Amino acid sequence: MRIASFFYRPRRRPKRRRLCVSSLKIDETYPDSQFAINNYHLFRNDLVEGGGGLMAYFSSVLPSKHLKQPKVFKTIEVLLIQSIFGAKDVIMMGIYRSQKVTGNNYYVTLEKEPHEICSWISLQKQFILIMGDMNLNKLRPGDKEGKILCDLEEVNGLECLIKEPTRITENSSTLLDVILTNKQELFRESSSCMVQFCTNLGL
Repeated sequence: MRIASFFYRPRRRPKRRRLCVSSLKIDETYPDSQFAINNYHLFRNDLVEGGGGLMAYFSSVLPSKHLKQPKVFKTIEVLLIQSIFGAKDVIMMGIYRSQKVTGNNYYVTLEKEPHEICSWISLQKQFILIMGDMNLNKLRPGDKEGKILCDLEEVNGLECLIKEPTRITENSSTLLDVILTNKQELFRESSSCMVQFCTNLGL
């Protein structure tokens, strides 16, 4: 399970944490009560065939609501939350992409779909925040998948708040778990980590 988190800390207000959890592998048989955290609102999109599932937590002192996504995507899963950071309206999108490649035109569709949802969000609100595991290595911008992520940032005016590798093994280091925004100057802290999770114990 991957967790991305960040602090948005406007002047004269205490810092408040939002969390986005991806690749949960849970379905509707797991009740919300099993994942509840005091003083946080819980939002979730459960596991679909071939997918990972998404979950987000927002501080309960913040107004927040789950938005219906404009369409069903073939290459990505999304979870859309509308909220307010300070005096700014924002749409936070949790995102997950499976590493499984299917179909002859998979990469053509993968290039198109993130741009489609970013364009839709931009029509709703001017402040965009994207968090999750896209399985696109930002550290390899010359590769096909890394280029897709870099193009997404450039076209939509986004910057990744995570600068260091998020997965490190003996043989490789990758940056697959991202926090992207078009208002990077508003953020003080951000991080991504992997945790072990036992579904029969809860969170």
